[in-house]
Amino acid sequence: MTIVSVPGAEDQQAFDTEADHRAVWVHRSAEQAADPSLILAALADEVWPSGDGFVWIASETGIARALRRHVLEERQHPLPWTKVAGYWTHGHAGATEKFDR
Repeated sequence: MTIVSVPGAEDQQAFDTEADHRAVWVHRSAEQAADPSLILAALADEVWPSGDGFVWIASETGIARALRRHVLEERQHPLPWTKVAGYWTHGHAGATEKFDR
């Protein structure tokens, strides 16, 4: 499963894969690009599969931080099975952040 935030339905993409994959699309305005609330709401609605799984988060830094907190604290997902990176920071050109621990 992926949760992807895009401006609208016209930005959604099809994934050609033989994997058991489901995309959850979150539509947001330009003003909401750095707001984690829509993605957190989509994530809260998801029932996670049982067993081991890897969580990879790549987003705006503030969103990455909020999702990391949710995954590790609310979902109790193990840190070694989690990779989080803020690939851009709203309002700061060239800024990135990695959350290794």
